[in-house]
Order: sequence, then C-alpha cells, then structure tokens
Amino acid sequence: MNVEEFTAWLSSQRGVVMMREMTAGLIADVEREESTVVSSFGTPVDNSGLRDCMERGHMFVALVNDEFWVPPTTTMVLRNADGETVGHDIPADRMDEFMSRGDVMFLSDNFVMYSDKDMGDAPTMEMLSQQYAGEDGSLPAETSAVLWYPSPTSGQLISRFLETDLGALGTAIVGIDLE
Repeated sequence: MNVEEFTAWLSSQRGVVMMREMTAGLIADVEREESTVVSSFGTPVDNSGLRDCMERGHMFVALVNDEFWVPPTTTMVLRNADGETVGHDIPADRMDEFMSRGDVMFLSDNFVMYSDKDMGDAPTMEMLSQQYAGEDGSLPAETSAVLWYPSPTSGQLISRFLETDLGALGTAIVGIDLE
C-alpha cells in the first residue's frame, strides 16, 4: 500500500471528517507538547502510543466524530512505581463486567481503580496505542498500523495545523509503514 492508497482508505473510514499526513514540524510540536502533559490525577504521562506511531514510516492525523472506530481494548493505564496496574479505562463492551465487580472503584463513567492496589507516591498514566486495521479490518496487517489519541492540547495544535476548529471533533494519529 502506498501513501495515496492509504490516504483514500483512511478518508473513507466512518467518522473521519478530515485527515492529513503530518509534517516533521507538526510531529515535533506534538512530541514537545505531549512531554508536558500530566493526567487529571496530576501524575506524569507516558505517551508510549506516540512513540509507537513515531516508529512507523508515516504519521497521519485524522479529525474524527463520534462515529469513528472505538478501540476494543484499554487505551490508558495508571501504574504505580512498581509497574503494577492500579487503574485503567474500560472498553464499552466490558462495562457490564466491571459494573458488577466488587474490587474496583469508578472514578468516571469509564475509568476504574482497583481497591486492593496501592497507587503509591509516584504513579504514571500510560497512554497506549492500538493496532489499527479500520472498523472492518480491511487495512493490510503488513502496514503495522497503530492508532493513538493525543491530549486535548495537542489536538489544538493539530487543529491550527489543519486550519480548522475542532468543535466537537476528536483527533487520532495513525502511524503506519507504507511503500
């Protein structure tokens, strides 16, 4: 798959409103911004998802609406200094499972902390990437595509790059290896 083919493919995905290949300058701006982000808990953020995207040959940004693909797995994990998971977001299809558990506390409508785990003094929030093949799985596996959601402040940088107002749109970054 080449750049033109991928651009056409990503543009055709449900929920994608606008997309562009990221410039080196925009990638550097997002990387710089993400290095300053702290979680809503006030803890440092480890953006392993951004690093995963940057390891690919190309990076694209998409402005997406609420019809865009939702990852079926956890996208953020709160870990204590020992690396033990003490909390995480919950994929929508697992919500019922967590609602019935007695060992978790909901901190928001989709984030839990484990009541038997100690957060300690130096927790870190890790923002994970997800393997990405589109909603229908039609993106070839050899592209090694990953998707990651940047922070709201990086989203604002991206909206200025695209010369558009985000409004109710979200931002997604796809790192991919292409011909």
